[in-house]
Amino acid sequence: MGISFAGPGTRTRQSFDRSLNELSGILQAMGNDVVQALNQALLVWQTDDLDLAREVVSSDYRINQERMELEERCTQLIAMQAPVARDLRRILAALTIASELERMGDHAKKIANIRLKSPQVAHLPMVPEVVAMGEPVVHLLALALAAFSSLDVQAVRSITAEEDEIDNRYRTIMNLLYAHIIGHPEEAAAVMSLQRVAHKLERIGDRATNIAEQVFYVANARVIETN
Repeated sequence: MGISFAGPGTRTRQSFDRSLNELSGILQAMGNDVVQALNQALLVWQTDDLDLAREVVSSDYRINQERMELEERCTQLIAMQAPVARDLRRILAALTIASELERMGDHAKKIANIRLKSPQVAHLPMVPEVVAMGEPVVHLLALALAAFSSLDVQAVRSITAEEDEIDNRYRTIMNLLYAHIIGHPEEAAAVMSLQRVAHKLERIGDRATNIAEQVFYVANARVIETN
């Protein structure tokens, strides 16, 4: 029976694959933290739990740290391994997604912060409808992260369709809020704060779609615009 030996190239490839898997792990942890922050920010509006709002605001630091760790790992991989083709695209896509996730974390923090700084918003009748918009946004983000993890190109179509539904819902909510300002001008400041919440949720949906676009980039070496 012959004996096979793993040459230097094989060991280098195995080490590189482990590094790529570590990148994926950091990205997944970052995605989970963003999903948690967003869910908690929405819960703040449902429960008026201001302690939870402060927790969401402070959790943004951890998300920022995860992005910096991922950027450092990517820089080291590119410098030491000089990856090409699909390997390089995976690293560049990870950098792009980390940036999108960090921005989403900022949006979640601001959604919680608006509730902290604008207590007069809580009584507005449109609050439940704005908060309900968050559920499909969280779902869209989870779909986008899963699609990138498995490089599921087919899933991008359904993600784009769901994002279109969120945009339609956002436009409907904004029309309701503008109508409320016309009927109750004394509540304009409170309504404008709620508009900011709806806008943050819409932007998270857009950024989730940007994550899905990276699936095409890695798999097919081309960039598409789905927004």
